[in-house]
Amino acid sequence: MTSDTRWCFSPTFLGISALVNAISYQHKPGATESSVLGPFHDENSHLIGNGATIVEEGTYGEATLVRGKVRSVTGAPVKQAFLDVWETDGHGVYDLEYVDRHGDPNRRGKLYTDDEGQYAFTCVRPILRPAHMHFMILHPEYNKLITALYSRDSKYVESDTVFGVKSSLLVDYKFTKDTELAGEYGMQTFKKNIDGKQREGGASAAQDSRLDQEA
Repeated sequence: MTSDTRWCFSPTFLGISALVNAISYQHKPGATESSVLGPFHDENSHLIGNGATIVEEGTYGEATLVRGKVRSVTGAPVKQAFLDVWETDGHGVYDLEYVDRHGDPNRRGKLYTDDEGQYAFTCVRPILRPAHMHFMILHPEYNKLITALYSRDSKYVESDTVFGVKSSLLVDYKFTKDTELAGEYGMQTFKKNIDGKQREGGASAAQDSRLDQEA
């Protein structure tokens, strides 16, 4: 990992961050691949309940539900794994980048998996950079995982300047018209033009993360 998460300077754009990451977090067979930490991690994000939101009301972007499961490389669910997640808003901007930022951290949060290793939270769909969402997953019996999930349909995926994108980390965001699901998680639905018709719903993404055992 980089020595200072606040650094964002030219060597990063030559792929040095990805090289340091590859050396520090060597991939184990069956484990989710790592990605770069990036310069916008913030320890001051809030602990939220499983299924709660990481965004403030009124945050610009498509309402999105992220659900997943944390497992060991053998497939066993990892309960009480600690997740630290952070992302941009619908403008492609992190909260730390706004010069007039005020109030609590936004579009970032911390939560624990349940007894089945499952987690869920609502957010907005990240865009640009290429579009991605950061995850740091911790558990005392497993190695730390720093990774990110990248939107498969982002036009910037193939031009990633820090070389953090890996094919195994690509996910699909799917528009769902399940308004009951949106209501269950308190999501604000939105309208989207699909096949020439206005559809109401929200975006949904799912991921299965696998941790390798602590050495």
